[in-house]
Amino acid sequence: MTFSCADALLLPHDRSVLANSGPLSMARSYRLPVVVSDVGYVAESVRADGVGFVAAAGDASSFAARLSSLAELDEVASEALRARIDLAAHKYSFEATVKDYYRALEMAVGYAESASHC
Repeated sequence: MTFSCADALLLPHDRSVLANSGPLSMARSYRLPVVVSDVGYVAESVRADGVGFVAAAGDASSFAARLSSLAELDEVASEALRARIDLAAHKYSFEATVKDYYRALEMAVGYAESASHC
């Protein structure tokens, strides 16, 4: 997939996606807004992070309307969207994920060490 020339990512899933979406993660890395179906974790993530719009699943006109909404953002709203996308890109970056795993590992090791002294 090439994201470098894209203006937005469309994810028209027709059923629930229980985990994070690879294309959604890549869109964050490329700082792209998204339009996704209103199903599962992906829609919840987009809403929570405010990185795009949610359309009715299986409804092409809903996707078209959301894409039009994206294209019609004024400068202030567009800048706010870009700022939220930047925050999400950092929050879900590889570096941030590694740091989270490292902290979790340190906590587990610390717990195991303290438990062995009981």
